[in-house]
Amino acid sequence: PVGGAGRKPSPEARVDRSDGGSLFLIEMPNSQRILIVEDDPDTRASLYQLLTHEGYSVLTADNGQQALDLLDRGIRPHLIMVDLMLPRVTGFDLLTYLSTDPELRVIPTVVITALPKDEVRVIADVVFHKPLAFEPLMTKLRSLLRVQ
Repeated sequence: PVGGAGRKPSPEARVDRSDGGSLFLIEMPNSQRILIVEDDPDTRASLYQLLTHEGYSVLTADNGQQALDLLDRGIRPHLIMVDLMLPRVTGFDLLTYLSTDPELRVIPTVVITALPKDEVRVIADVVFHKPLAFEPLMTKLRSLLRVQ
């Protein structure tokens, strides 16, 4: 139809960032929202594709400051996936922030990192080391989201 009349509205929503850019959120009908905080574009894209294929709504941030901005605006994901080695605000600092906020500390957190196991001392529900094995990751995510 001319002018888009009769088209379904796009499930994509734009979220403006404090640094002037935009993030995009794909809302899936009747699904839980996951925030991926990952600076590596390939890992972020792979996780995004995997999770949207599984029916989750996914929001991404490529650094810790973007994640903080989203959370400060009241966006409340059902689960947060965090890389530890992030620019601007590290994953370690983001996890500390989450743990000190009464509303945010109840959100399950999944750490994804390339750091050696002996260097990872964080408070999170689970830690996965890169390269990621997607089946165990998805099994754990489903389990964490079912508990809510």
